[in-house]
Amino acid sequence: MNHSKKSPQMSLHIPPKMWHQFYRAMLDARTTNEEVIGFLFCKRHQVSKHQIRYLPQAWVVPSADCYERQSASGLVIKQDFHYYLIETFLAKEKLDVVHIHTHAESGKPEFSSVDDHYESD
Repeated sequence: MNHSKKSPQMSLHIPPKMWHQFYRAMLDARTTNEEVIGFLFCKRHQVSKHQIRYLPQAWVVPSADCYERQSASGLVIKQDFHYYLIETFLAKEKLDVVHIHTHAESGKPEFSSVDDHYESD
């Protein structure tokens, strides 16, 4: 007997104008070839039993002084800034977070299956 649960299908729906502003802010935050991270804070919409849609309500692209370490091979956000994001958007607003970052090779913000694999650990 197979009692395995099917994972819900998740999708992220970003209005084009919001994506363009977010994308530009990430590219503008780069000074050389270092990675830059951005956060989308989303409302979770349960479309059906097996489908979840995330709808961004706000976004944040940290400035250089919000990083503990930032280079072409990775980045670390300062704990006090990380705490601010958690308190402001997750605890008070009850939003879910999606993070997106640039890569040194391409420079543009995009989904990375390599990062997905390693960050899921």
